[in-house]
Amino acid sequence: SRSNGQLHSLSNGQLHSLSNGQLQSISNGQLHSLSNGQLHSLSNGQLHSLSNGQLNSLSNGHLHSLSNGQLQSISNGHLHSLSNGQLHSLSNGQLHSLSNGQLQSISNGQLHSLSMHGQLHSLSNGQLHSLSNGQLYSLSNGQLQSISNGQLHSLSNGQLQSISNGQLQSISNGQLQSISNGQLHSLSNGQLHSISNGQLHSLSNGQLHSLSNGQHYLISNGQLQSISNGQLHSLSNGQLQSISNGQLQSTSNGQLHSLSNGQLHSISNGQLHSLSNGQHYLISNGQLQSISNGQLHSISNGQLHSLSNSQLHSLSN
Repeated sequence: SRSNGQLHSLSNGQLHSLSNGQLQSISNGQLHSLSNGQLHSLSNGQLHSLSNGQLNSLSNGHLHSLSNGQLQSISNGHLHSLSNGQLHSLSNGQLHSLSNGQLQSISNGQLHSLSMHGQLHSLSNGQLHSLSNGQLYSLSNGQLQSISNGQLHSLSNGQLQSISNGQLQSISNGQLQSISNGQLHSLSNGQLHSISNGQLHSLSNGQLHSLSNGQHYLISNGQLQSISNGQLHSLSNGQLQSISNGQLQSTSNGQLHSLSNGQLHSISNGQLHSLSNGQHYLISNGQLQSISNGQLHSISNGQLHSLSNSQLHSLSN
C-alpha cells in the first residue's frame, strides 16, 4: 500500500512500513526501526538501539551500552564499566576498579588497593596501611609503623623505636637507648650508660664509671679507683694507694707506706721505718735503731748502744 509518500507492506504476518525515511518492521512480535542511521529493536520486552556506532540494550530493567570499545551496564542501581581492560563498578556508594591486575575499592571514605604483586594498601580516616611481602606498614598522624619478621619499627616526631626479640631500641635527638633482658643501655653525646642487675656503668671521655652495691669504680688513663664504705683505693702504674678512716696506705715496687694519726710507717727491703712525734725508728736485720732529739739508740744482738751529746754509751751482757 502506498499513501502520502508512505509505503506499507503486509506479508506472512510481517508488517513493513517506510515513512519519511524511517523503516519499521513488525514480525513475530518483534519491532524493528531504522531512522537517520539509528537502528532500534524491541523484542521479548528487550529494547536494542544502535546509533553512531553505539549499541544500547534495555532488558529487565538492565541498561547495557557498548561504545568505542567501552561497555557500560546499569542494573539495580549498580553501574559497571569495562574500558581498555579496566573494569569499574559503582554500587551502594562503593566504587570498585580493576586495572592492570590492580584492584581498588572506595567505600565509606575508605580506599583499598590490591596489586598484582600481592600488595595491599588501605587509606581510611587519614591512616595509610600497606601490606607487602609479609611486611605491614602504617602511617597515621605523622607516625610511621612497620611490622616485619616479628619486628616492630615506629617513627614519630623524629623518634625511631624498634622492638625485636623482646629488645626495645629508641633513637631520639641523637640519643640511642636499648632495653634488653632487663638491661638499659643509653648512648648520648659520646657517653655510654648501662644499667644491669642494679649496676650502673658509664663510659665518657675515655673514663669508665661503675656503681655496684654502693661501691663506685673509676677507670681513667690506666688508673683504677674504688670508693666503698668511705674507703678510697687507687691503682696506678703498679702503685696501690688506700685511704680509710683517715689512714693513707701506699704499696709501690714492693714498698709499703702508711700514714695514720701523724705517724709514718714504711716497709722496704725487709726494713721497717717509723716516724712518730719527731722520733724515727728503724728495724733492720733484727736491729732496732731510734733517733730522737739528736740521740741515737741502737739495740742489736742483746747490746744497747746510745750516742748522745757526742758521748757513746754501750750496755752489753
